[in-house]
Amino acid sequence: MNKNINLTGKTLLSQLVGADRPALTAKQFLGKEPGTAYYQSDEFLTFVKSLRKREVTGLKTVLVGMGEGLRVGGSLEILEDKGGRDYVYVTMLRANSHTGGKYIYEGGMIQFLNDYTNAKFVAGFTLDELYEEAMKN
Repeated sequence: MNKNINLTGKTLLSQLVGADRPALTAKQFLGKEPGTAYYQSDEFLTFVKSLRKREVTGLKTVLVGMGEGLRVGGSLEILEDKGGRDYVYVTMLRANSHTGGKYIYEGGMIQFLNDYTNAKFVAGFTLDELYEEAMKN
């Protein structure tokens, strides 16, 4: 076994796939540190508060997969829900299964997902951690 691989609880495959991608921090996501900002804190809080329970659950699941460096499988077809919001269903591939969820596709979340699928980073935060950072303003 390669001694340079640190087992972190992630699958070995996801560690290897994400090995060369930097971890995006919650502060970078919110523009509090240098890097690509996807939202300012107040905009992100407004976005999160507009989500329904199912959408929050989907976003949490997708962010966990992004933190593990999982591949996004299939095409990201933009659909419109009953409330008139654009979304994509993000399927994230594991070695023997898949995970994912509904992902509201608007504002900074569009570029965030596009940058992830282009392997620019792995998410270094959960939705709860991102929300807590945004609350600090």
